[in-house]
Amino acid sequence: MYKLLYNFLRPIINRNKIFKNKHKGEDVYIFGNGASLKNYNLGQFKNKNILSCGYFFINNFFKEMNICAHTEIDPFILYPIEKHKFNKKLQKNYIRDIYINNFPLNEVPLITSMTNLFAFKKYTNIFFTHHFGTKNDVYNIKYVDISNKMMFMSGSMYFLIALSKYMGFEKVFLVGMDYINTEPENGHFYEFGKGTKFIHSESYINFNDYFFRFFKEHLDLSVINRRNKIASFDLNNIFYEDFFNCKEKYSENTEICSNDGLKLLHSYSKLYFPYAKEIYQPNK
Repeated sequence: MYKLLYNFLRPIINRNKIFKNKHKGEDVYIFGNGASLKNYNLGQFKNKNILSCGYFFINNFFKEMNICAHTEIDPFILYPIEKHKFNKKLQKNYIRDIYINNFPLNEVPLITSMTNLFAFKKYTNIFFTHHFGTKNDVYNIKYVDISNKMMFMSGSMYFLIALSKYMGFEKVFLVGMDYINTEPENGHFYEFGKGTKFIHSESYINFNDYFFRFFKEHLDLSVINRRNKIASFDLNNIFYEDFFNCKEKYSENTEICSNDGLKLLHSYSKLYFPYAKEIYQPNK
């Protein structure tokens, strides 16, 4: 089946070749959505090459940043209607509204799963990729290719690191990836409050150890961290304060995010969690 789909969709994935080695030899900053971002002045990154994911685009500096590409790789996530994760009923998809109302669809390249092919028909700056059956194969640099087969589709961090290789970047700085520290934390910059510590499963640690060992052969990987936080998986650790020669300063989500974006996220979270007000507290 994948072979048939691959051949049928070839003209669509061929468009992605414009990204091949586009930034050969350059540095890039890959942004997660971790709560640690509240401790940084994101304006410090405005002149850096950036790859982003998730809801990073609702931060107040996003439109001033040099976003080389933004990614949303979850399958079937951008359509007007979605199926509730728990009761399986159809409902309005607020994630689509968040993108339409807050993301510059005609300005920043959006790379997403091929499953979202028919979600935004009128926009030409959206690109589609898929693993085409390779996601469970033994790692192969041949399949680090969004214009062919991209095997790293199981999570945004994995996809973005693989994408940075495809785009030719040499030095990669991971920012806001709070779950790859020796003391991992849950939580997001767009949520109210600070992150909380948790413990990874052994299978997660083994998977990530294998992943990073593979990509350290192809990329110079570092993590930008808060003071006293240390990266796992033998990744190079850089403190934000030393890197930018400035002090950390904590800001709440209402100070660094667009109010419209927070309101939509608040509405979306209430569909799943009755305690949503404890998570999102946008300005009224």
